[in-house]
Amino acid sequence: MNKFNLTFWGEILPGKDPQQVKLRFAKLFGIDDPERVDHFFSGETITLRRNLDRKVAGEYFHKLHKLGVTAELVKVEPTPETPPTPAVAHKIDDDELQWETARRQAELDSLNRRTQEQKKKADEQARQRAAEEESEKARRAAKEAGCSERQCIVINHKDDWIEHHAYYKHIGMYAFRRSTLLKITKLAISRLEELESLEQLRWLENGIEIYTTELPFDSFGIDTPEDLQKAEDFLKKSD
Repeated sequence: MNKFNLTFWGEILPGKDPQQVKLRFAKLFGIDDPERVDHFFSGETITLRRNLDRKVAGEYFHKLHKLGVTAELVKVEPTPETPPTPAVAHKIDDDELQWETARRQAELDSLNRRTQEQKKKADEQARQRAAEEESEKARRAAKEAGCSERQCIVINHKDDWIEHHAYYKHIGMYAFRRSTLLKITKLAISRLEELESLEQLRWLENGIEIYTTELPFDSFGIDTPEDLQKAEDFLKKSD
């Protein structure tokens, strides 16, 4: 009668909770020591049971698969003995063929799962690279826009320039990341900032992007008591 060794290398099936799998594995084999359990899942190929007959080996194989791990049954080469009668040999050959077919199918399923996982991982990495490239393009575009804006800010607005060029009114409400605030407080005053008295130019000159958006309404600054009264009147009208 054929014998089999049950081998295991710690592979957990996709979608299974590793902690729950380890608990069920420990219960199946009567292991109380957590460190011993972790050793079985270290990636090293370990023989869990030796010289099992076909029925017991199949039961273990299916139990392991059910609890969420991949195992392999390795046929133990038999020692030479008296050959069986033709009728018995034929029955054994049929059983072996069915068992070998099932074993190979299980191995093929495991290989397909690993291939799918690798493809999924490669696709995810490709998506991340694409997102990073798109982010870098947006960063470069924002930087170029910042340079153009600085050029427009510092030119001398003479004659009827305003009547013939499109421009936006600056409302000036900013939101900062903490890391950005810590960075800009350490920056020295820039040449363009001195020219225009705009601290935003210091950020742009040091490579810090400023993301802007267009609003459908107007606003006004509050720098004097008259401006404050104007704001209060505006709020009363809005109520």
